[in-house]
Amino acid sequence: MSEQRVYRVTTHTLGCKVNQVDTSAIVRDFAEYGFVPTDENADADVIVVNSCTVTAGADRDARKLIARAREENAGALLVLTGCLSPGKTSGQDRADIVLGNDGKGRLVEDVLTRLNLRDELTRKTGHDGFFGGGVVDTSSRARAFVKVQDGCNRNCAYCVIPSVRGRSRSRAIREIVEDAKVVAARGYHELVLTGVHLGSFGADFSPRARLTDLLTALLNGTNIPRIRISSIEPMEIRDDLIDLMASNPRICPHLHVPLQSGDDDVLRLMRRPYSRDHYRAKIEAIVASVPDVLIGSDVIVGFPGEDESAFENSMDLVERTPLHHLHVFPYSERPGTHAATLTEKSQTARIRARSERLRALGRDKWRRFLGRHIGRTLPVLAIKPVGENTFEGLTANYLPVLVSGPCVSGRECLAHVRAVEDTSKGGRLIADREVDPTIWNDGDISPYIPFGILRA
Repeated sequence: MSEQRVYRVTTHTLGCKVNQVDTSAIVRDFAEYGFVPTDENADADVIVVNSCTVTAGADRDARKLIARAREENAGALLVLTGCLSPGKTSGQDRADIVLGNDGKGRLVEDVLTRLNLRDELTRKTGHDGFFGGGVVDTSSRARAFVKVQDGCNRNCAYCVIPSVRGRSRSRAIREIVEDAKVVAARGYHELVLTGVHLGSFGADFSPRARLTDLLTALLNGTNIPRIRISSIEPMEIRDDLIDLMASNPRICPHLHVPLQSGDDDVLRLMRRPYSRDHYRAKIEAIVASVPDVLIGSDVIVGFPGEDESAFENSMDLVERTPLHHLHVFPYSERPGTHAATLTEKSQTARIRARSERLRALGRDKWRRFLGRHIGRTLPVLAIKPVGENTFEGLTANYLPVLVSGPCVSGRECLAHVRAVEDTSKGGRLIADREVDPTIWNDGDISPYIPFGILRA
């Protein structure tokens, strides 16, 4: 009897953490049929491109990936999935199988059918009905990602995500808690909750639930040391969430709260349901209640109707609001959106100049926030080694730290911060691991991470 052939699959992912989680679920589904992952297109029987369409650049990147895959392995089965851009090929004409997000759950079975492998290969296990459910392992064994929500019911003028992801839908809380128990059992120190519109979690339940209901269940039902929330809209940060973050250090003091514009007229054109004053008041309330919280944000520059005065309002709001980290996006027109019908466009050169001004402000605020931590002792979760006796890590409030001294990847060490180092990403902390863990309760040590992490 001949030995069964080994089939290999490689994947390429563009876009957000939700897409990354989806790709990991696809790889997991292939593994359940015996497929082996490979990093090289040339070695693969199946090549999967999980696309993003949030910007025109993302569409171009998908086309480039598909062209490169065809060039490097003309005989492989090429699958294009993800947030395919409506009305554009995005390379679809060069793919063998094209599936949107709603088809990811059947992607592997479609591949088996195309390769005539349905009778040859038998699935070993299975996942729940929510695609992307389950635990996504990471190589560092430090942080695990669990997808808890997908889709969006909003109608922002610049965004096509609701049309490619569908309406908001949430996983059952009990299933997420079970996943979190698996995360803890595998030795992870941090659970990252991901979703397309995380703040809408539970709105589709009957009776309705909130994100705080999920967080409370995770706190009560698991012993995972860190629970991190990904991006959440300002109007969905309620007092109960702020209170929970303030009272329980297991919830990481870190939020990403999109702003998009600091001008009320532009916000209305964007169909964003808040004002600049509401946004600033919300951020100030979080910072006042949650020790050492890091607030990140997104800002779009050059949206149709943004004149010089509107842009200066954005600069002013970012400067006066306790935001610490910025993602700046030059406006990119998306076909099929309301924004594409607006006529008052900004010139590319003007958008580029404004973007650089805002990025410079963001870098300055980031370095100032990093500088506040010099001289402090912080628990740092080791993410990956970067050299002999050196590793990269993250604090609970998401500060990148380069630490000298022995520490095991996926574990936490106490580190004394001595400097801020500029990098291509704007800067990180430099620290020495020179602190005796027995002095954990010393008043010099930052209080925002539970001491149980060090003793796990």
